[in-house]
Amino acid sequence: SHLEGDSLDPQKLGWGAVRGMLRALDDSHASFLEPREFSIESQDFKGVFSGIGAEVTVRNGRIIIVTPLFGTPAEKAGVRPGDIILSINGESTRDLSLLEAVNRIRGPKGTPVEITVIHRGNQDPVTLTIIRDDIQVKSVNMRMLVGGIAHLRIRMFAESTFAQVQDALNNVKKFEARGVVLDLRNNPGGLLNTTVDVASQFLDKGLVLYEIDGQGRRTD
Repeated sequence: SHLEGDSLDPQKLGWGAVRGMLRALDDSHASFLEPREFSIESQDFKGVFSGIGAEVTVRNGRIIIVTPLFGTPAEKAGVRPGDIILSINGESTRDLSLLEAVNRIRGPKGTPVEITVIHRGNQDPVTLTIIRDDIQVKSVNMRMLVGGIAHLRIRMFAESTFAQVQDALNNVKKFEARGVVLDLRNNPGGLLNTTVDVASQFLDKGLVLYEIDGQGRRTD
């Protein structure tokens, strides 16, 4: 077999090279997104996206379901906490980063996605066909625990997160909570400005973070 130079797509070759370099970092949080994938990923930060409605993470190189969100297509189709996702639309997830896996599961409302999972405690894989839908994301949850402690969970840092945190902290004051547990478990990140705004609700003064770009320029 041979390759014809004219048949090669320079853009795809460039994207492949970048993807390969990032995989060589062996960092599950570093990945390359093509423009279509990036547009899907950016939906998260708006607080609504089209998908199946499940939180996912990476453990030991495997894509794991943290939990299906209540009332979403994922829950209705039988997705369970702790599921290991073996494949998406017949393609193995073995070498995928978390973002790459998420963006393969995402897609237009009303379209199907097929995922093969192993339920926790089971041996045999199960293939589920799930019809994607619009998923509303509430990024902040607060509940009062015994002893007057507020449990404040932030699931991600989206555009609406700061306002939701402010509302939650107003409730903390209203209930005269003795303290706050700030729960960031399985939070994948999000908008930088939102993280600074949220952190500033807990810090009296000082520098929250600084960035240094490729030319060594620092921004506080």
